Amino acid sequence: MSIPGRIRSFLEEIEGQYTRREVAEKLRPKIPDDEWEQWAEENANAAFVRLIGDMDRTRRREGKKALIREAFQTGDPEALDFFRISFEVDDDGRQIRLGDATGPDCRAGAALHRQGAKARLLEAAFLEAIAKKSPNKPRSEIYTEAQLRAMYESIVGRAA
Repeated sequence: MSIPGRIRSFLEEIEGQYTRREVAEKLRPKIPDDEWEQWAEENANAAFVRLIGDMDRTRRREGKKALIREAFQTGDPEALDFFRISFEVDDDGRQIRLGDATGPDCRAGAALHRQGAKARLLEAAFLEAIAKKSPNKPRSEIYTEAQLRAMYESIVGRAA
């Protein structure tokens, strides 16, 4: 079985709450070393790109916090240099500093934010809808999987 197949199977067997780190720590020892090494070699570039994206998002988030903190501590609103803040402008994750952005760059960034916001709002609406019925019971005691899937698709507009 492929590593993605093993992950899918493992995730389907989990009951209750879990973190991705817990899944990785439990699943990794079950994958033979030669299979792991081959998969790691084949997926190294994609993992590297994801790592860069994660680190860049963290850097930008921390940079914004630092600018706000500096402006607050010094009492100097000019310290909050919005021209230094960067944002994504395309699906490839291209970053641009606000001070260097053109109108089309800003529109592209806005479109990405709207797409992400719309998806999160629809999923939030789904979760709110299923939270209303018997708030203190697990959803598996209230709905069938088919009911939840149908509700999800009717609210979110795509298959789960």
